[in-house]
This record gives sequence, C-alpha cells and structure tokens, in this order.
Amino acid sequence: TQVVLMTAYSTIEDAVAAMRLGAADFLPKPFTADHLAIVVEKVLAARTLREENRTLKEQLIRRYSFENIIGKSQGMVQIFELIKKISDTNVNVLVCGASGTGKELIARSIHANSSRSSRAFVPINCGALPAHLVESEIFGYERGAFTGAAHAKPGLLETADGGTFFLDEISELPMPLQVKFLRVLQDGKFRRLGSNQEREVDLRLICATNQPLEERVEANQFREDLYYRINTFTIQI
Repeated sequence: TQVVLMTAYSTIEDAVAAMRLGAADFLPKPFTADHLAIVVEKVLAARTLREENRTLKEQLIRRYSFENIIGKSQGMVQIFELIKKISDTNVNVLVCGASGTGKELIARSIHANSSRSSRAFVPINCGALPAHLVESEIFGYERGAFTGAAHAKPGLLETADGGTFFLDEISELPMPLQVKFLRVLQDGKFRRLGSNQEREVDLRLICATNQPLEERVEANQFREDLYYRINTFTIQI
C-alpha cells in the first residue's frame, strides 16, 4: 500500500520527515480534485513500475531455472536431479561436454537455483582472449600496471564477490594463471596486477570444458592440483 500524507499543517520539515518515513507523496490543504488525481496517478505509476521490475526479475530467474531447460531424455532428467542436488551448496562444479551442448546454461541454472541467485553470475571464456587480457580481466589492475592502464579497474573476481564465477573453456587457461587462480581457490585471496594489496573474495566457482582434462593433466598441459580443486563435482552433458 502506498501512503499519501494529507495535512492542513504543512511545513517543509514535515514533508521531508514524511518522505523519509516512507510516504509516497505529501499533499497540503487546500488542493483541487485535479491536483489529487495527478498525485494518485503518479503514485500508482511508480507502484506499477516496481511491480513490473519485480516480475521481470522473477522471469529472469525462472528462465534459467532447470525446469525450463528443454530436454526429456533420461540423461537430461538425471542432470536436472544433479542441479537440484548441488545448487544450494558451495561445492565447485565442473561441467563437461562438447561445444554447443549448453554448458553455460547449466551453470546459470545452478546459480539461479542457489542461495547466491540475488548476486552476480560472472562468466568469462578463457579461450576467447589472449593470455595477458585474460589475466587483467580476471584479476583487475591498478593504474600504471602496464602500458595503457590509465585507470585502475576491478577484475571479474571482484564483480563475482558473493555470487558465481563461471570459467568457460578452463582448459585454455594459461599455466601461469592456473597457479594464480589456485591460490584464489585455496585462500580466497588475490592481488590486482600492479598491486601489493591482497583482496578477499567469496564466490562459488563453476568451470566448463570441452576437452578431456585428465589427458591434459597427464600431458602436463593442466595442473593436477587445480584439476582436483575445480572437479569437486562433475556434470557430464
């Protein structure tokens, strides 16, 4: 319910106090019927806008809920059960499958059905950017950290604080960055490029790959310790 305060004893102080306490508007006497109608229309329009905003947020959550992923096969039903089982935990998840099978959609569904759903879902594709850009995007940088760094910039880790960080195609993460990212998983701490200040981050990690990581570990192309950190729970699509 929206409240409009109507009074014959109006002062600026009263109006400010009423709005601070939650009144939608302040109507001093005397007023005309037209003036009242305008005030009521404005209040109703604001309420409608808030309701639409809430509805859109709910629709967005439903869009990525596992019930709306299309699939009736036994394999997909099993994946839905896995999502239901792990969504509201903090375990790291590795989603495996060929390109185009919907790995990010699965990751978003896990996030949407978790207690972190009100916070950010932050994705990055490790294979879509050069190594030096992946590092600055993930960890952020301070002013002057490298040529062209005119201003400090928070990394995606900071953006994902409290939410879910999705590393797509993690097999493409360069070895030096694998070492740095391992520390994030171990201690929840990292440094921006060009900074000595340690920052803390609380996030849920979901990774995806279309490569057999076990084979890359055996070929010394992926760190074994990082593999076991990200592979707490596996979903095979």
